[in-house]
Amino acid sequence: IPSCELTEAYLHSFSVSDDFCAYSQANTDLLCGCPNVSPKNETGVHTDITDYINNGGARGPSVEGITNSMAMFGARSKEDREKQYRIARSAAILSIIGTVLVIQDTLRSRKRSRNVYNLIMVCMAAFDLISSVASAFGSLPMPADNLVISPGEKGNAITCKIQGWAFQWGAVTSLFFNASLSTYYVLVIVYNSRSSRLRQLRKWFVGLPIFIGSVFGFASIPFIQGGIVGCHLVPPVSV
Repeated sequence: IPSCELTEAYLHSFSVSDDFCAYSQANTDLLCGCPNVSPKNETGVHTDITDYINNGGARGPSVEGITNSMAMFGARSKEDREKQYRIARSAAILSIIGTVLVIQDTLRSRKRSRNVYNLIMVCMAAFDLISSVASAFGSLPMPADNLVISPGEKGNAITCKIQGWAFQWGAVTSLFFNASLSTYYVLVIVYNSRSSRLRQLRKWFVGLPIFIGSVFGFASIPFIQGGIVGCHLVPPVSV
């Protein structure tokens, strides 16, 4: 495992405006709690990793070794990352199968499919399916030169953004459809609302989750970056 000083030397080789700088700093603080101390040369300017090592400031692993050690969930080797990758994709595939079965069962009867409850269920399952499909691609859409090394990177910046947006849009919208379902239960069980009244509220049960999920999905695009098992939302971090 590289020292905090060596890791920070590597991070200082990036511009402060670089998205990877903020992402890496967040992970570094989480993993080793590095203090805000970084190597400087005699002029007081932060040095990059090559100068730092060449000047005798540190001896340690290569740049690849440093990026590998920044892995999430404790994965510090290629084998660990591949295990996480397979587990994440397997979970996504199982989720896809389960979601398809839910949709199929709900739509089997035309009369049932017109029910407000089943409409909410189908919409919630559909957006969950979107996020699961995005997850099933794993790290495939990630850029091949991504510094967070993951198995199977074949994509570029655009495919990475698309995967992250699809996951965020599907997951958040599905979450708010869950809130719609809870509201439906309250109206039916607590307030004993009639079917005619629920049908009048159908546009709110469906339209509001899609609107809120779309806002969150598109707003997340600038903050989507590659990770261990695919591209996802990385919150902005002050550096």
